[in-house]
Amino acid sequence: MKRVLIIGPCGSGKSTLACELAPRMGLPLVHMDQLGWQAGWVETEKAELNARLAAAVAEDEWLIEGNYGSTLAPRLERADTVIYLDFPIRLCLGGSCGGSGAIAASPAPICRKAAPNASTSHSSGTS
Repeated sequence: MKRVLIIGPCGSGKSTLACELAPRMGLPLVHMDQLGWQAGWVETEKAELNARLAAAVAEDEWLIEGNYGSTLAPRLERADTVIYLDFPIRLCLGGSCGGSGAIAASPAPICRKAAPNASTSHSSGTS
């Protein structure tokens, strides 16, 4: 497993799982929300989003989490493993408060519980 994709409904725990798995697997972590949003809730232009994603999926190893249906095809083409979190909506609604909004709105590291020596990198849409 060198190219892992995590998808699922909002609030299902994609980011949480990715933050746990990436350092354990030694894979660089890419959050789709950080590619798709810039500081101040400014949406990334579609061409720029596609370019950022193309660069990420061209790498030999990665763990990408997030949905963004319009970008699913290139991720699926390169992924060797797909994890789909399939939970009931009622369960996911409780998790959505700390999900993508927190990721996109803050340039701070997403994986706050990661070990200090974790090899996780964060592709940031904020600059």
